[in-house]
Amino acid sequence: MSAPGAVASADVVVVGGGIVGAACAYELTRAGASVVLCERAGLGEGASGRNPGFVWMHTRRPGTQLVLAKRTRARYETLADEIDADFDFRARGGLILVHTPEQLRVMEEFALARQGHGVNVRVLDGDQVREVAPIVPPPVIGASYCAEDAQITTAKLVDGLALAAERSGAQVLRGTPVRTIRVAGDRATGVDTPAGRIDAGWVVLAAGVWTSALTEGLGTRMPITPMRLQVVATDVQPPMLEHLVYGPSAIRQYDLFHSLPSYREEDFAHPDEDGGLPFLELACQTREGRFLLGCPMDFPGDVWEPDVASVGQICRRLPELLPALAGVRFQRAWAGLLPHTPDSLPVVDELPGRAGVLVAAGHVFGNSSAIATAELVAARITDRAAPFDVDGLGFDRAGLSEQGTRW
Repeated sequence: MSAPGAVASADVVVVGGGIVGAACAYELTRAGASVVLCERAGLGEGASGRNPGFVWMHTRRPGTQLVLAKRTRARYETLADEIDADFDFRARGGLILVHTPEQLRVMEEFALARQGHGVNVRVLDGDQVREVAPIVPPPVIGASYCAEDAQITTAKLVDGLALAAERSGAQVLRGTPVRTIRVAGDRATGVDTPAGRIDAGWVVLAAGVWTSALTEGLGTRMPITPMRLQVVATDVQPPMLEHLVYGPSAIRQYDLFHSLPSYREEDFAHPDEDGGLPFLELACQTREGRFLLGCPMDFPGDVWEPDVASVGQICRRLPELLPALAGVRFQRAWAGLLPHTPDSLPVVDELPGRAGVLVAAGHVFGNSSAIATAELVAARITDRAAPFDVDGLGFDRAGLSEQGTRW
């Protein structure tokens, strides 16, 4: 593949070297397919290398979203041994902190509903919260706690999946963008790259926010909008926080809360909303000791850089939520673009009218759905039964034509 015009061949070309593409390459090689993975830059340089690593079960909606999350979360228990790679999986659980009786009443209703959905959520009072997370200050009067929430370092998982795929015979091409998808009639025949042509009977499009540009070349516009989340990282600190933490205003972004009897938007509003932009108020401490803090959310298009206003908002809001963070040292800030779909579900389906072009994109919750998605992709391509039942991931679903930004 080093000389321009050279031709390679495989059963499958996977386009995109983030968590979804790397997982697809791994599962496909496990299923016996020959695979070439093409990544335009470096592995995990997109959203997979720019998120706080939450595997957040707390608010996954019942139905398709929760099925994907449960399956992926279960695989994480043994995946490090399976791929022989440590990706900092820590299953310590997550907390959504609340400050007022009105907020606490909503969390009690939420926990009851979650238990009915099969998600392990319960309510802690303020003293119980501080028993498990002493960093939480006295103004917090309670929290919902989900024991299933976990944390990973997504970039390490991407590397581990790609290396495991390579050990099983896959070819991983870094710095190799796919220029065009080759078709004959209505059937995929491979791709063109700067290094040459790759012939394949299947092309898997797992390129996150870049997937739309590839499908538009084949006559289909993907309903994916780049959602920018911004993150601040601190220097390494002594261990202070084992759990994933959300602040109360974060729940405004989740539809699950809006249908609860006691929910009122104003009870969860924060005076520092920066013109009404959504703010996913969160904090965690990585295994190495850095705090990751975030996350303002907006839709600026193809803008990967953080901005001063949003970083300032993080630096105001999170020490207010957790005052112990006020004295920690700032290391850096960055932004990532999540591939957001109207119904917050990925598309895992063949492109209409293009047999052999299988889209696996739109994973706004990639850490909680990538492994399950890859299993579905591998089963589809190798003509095997899917390992679990799920629906609602096709191009024909009504949710793709809806409007909205909540999860």
